[in-house]
Amino acid sequence: MNDKLNEILEDSIEIFQKYGIKSISMEDLCKKIKISKKTLYQYVDNKGDLIKKILKYRKKQNEKEILENIDIEANAIDNLLKVSMLLKKKTQCFNPNFLFDINKYYPEIVSEHATNERKSSVEKISNNIIKGKKEGLFRQELDELIIAQLHVNNIEYLQKINFFSDEKYSSEMIFGVIFENHIRAIATSKGVKYFEEQIKKLKITE
Repeated sequence: MNDKLNEILEDSIEIFQKYGIKSISMEDLCKKIKISKKTLYQYVDNKGDLIKKILKYRKKQNEKEILENIDIEANAIDNLLKVSMLLKKKTQCFNPNFLFDINKYYPEIVSEHATNERKSSVEKISNNIIKGKKEGLFRQELDELIIAQLHVNNIEYLQKINFFSDEKYSSEMIFGVIFENHIRAIATSKGVKYFEEQIKKLKITE
């Protein structure tokens, strides 16, 4: 992807996170990121196209970071812990209103993006469960595809009802509960023991 487009997308994300999507026109955006409208429209067709490119860009960035943190030699639980910690860091600077605005004003774009994201997420979670079964950490009788779909459903549902906007619960806290419930629901006694040992180590080093 073009470096200039990447720069525009990064700057646009920062502006939308700060001010919201609806309240910022394309002209306002150009002023705030200090580029001309002519330059902006060389890379995007309109605001909807910009949102679509932002979602695609974020997806690629997240996948890149996850791949960089995954160790093929590590077991399924260790890799889930690494991904969970990465997501926790990301959610600390996440503005829930950004996601809410996208869902409210660009539902068709979100639906298309969610379909692609869901397919990718279900595949990754399914593969992790298969790996965990082979390692004796996850229960053999589980249908990995059903479990993966249910896990993704839980996250999508919370996003749709804007649960993350509740001041009593931070987004990282909610993701942490979802993650722990997922592990405990599918793990063998060996897996639960290993998971609890790793959690204790992480709390000591935090």
